[in-house]
Amino acid sequence: CQDTFNPPMTQQEFKAAFDANLANCDWEKHPRRNVFTAYDPEYYLRDVPGFTLKYKSMWAVARTIMPKTIVELGTHAGSSADAYISASGAAYIGFDMFGVALHPRAKEEWNPRAVCEKLFAERGFTNWELREADLRQLESIPTADLIVVDAAHDFKNELLDLMLAGNAKPAWIFVDDVNGAECAEAARVFLLTFGDRVEWTQKTDYPDGGLVIKMKP
Repeated sequence: CQDTFNPPMTQQEFKAAFDANLANCDWEKHPRRNVFTAYDPEYYLRDVPGFTLKYKSMWAVARTIMPKTIVELGTHAGSSADAYISASGAAYIGFDMFGVALHPRAKEEWNPRAVCEKLFAERGFTNWELREADLRQLESIPTADLIVVDAAHDFKNELLDLMLAGNAKPAWIFVDDVNGAECAEAARVFLLTFGDRVEWTQKTDYPDGGLVIKMKP
């Protein structure tokens, strides 16, 4: 991925376009491969309207920005990537450890990478790559128009993921689940550290919250 994309957009312009895109969003989750059928569906099934809004908001973020390239830290089974790629058609690189576990409800192996690969194939996505990696073992990640931070959610790892994203010099960063106390503090410290390189920020209102960070050209 190459950082060749950073069109001027004010916070007000983003918010207006995002609101319009969200209101007009006709994207639907994959019928079989989505968070409501994932490893921990009970967490999402407790608030189907809220989490539907969350993934449509992710779609609207990508449709508003229209990146040509996306790097995501924390792909897991690809539900969020589905929204980002569907909205933009971007080339995608996803990082995750893709750990295999026993599905607690289905009592069968839960293999998030295999689920993600099937999801992407069934969606018809062709320009993507999944990289199995421990982010703490990486000194850098590829740059992209948009870097999504959605891996670990404790303060230390969230901050280190944000630093990886910031040092890659993207045009945009999107932070998911930013409302959690540790994620919010990590985002605050990141914004203090990278303050001279941040143009503006905009929160998105859905369960657990998101934060759009527009980086300076």
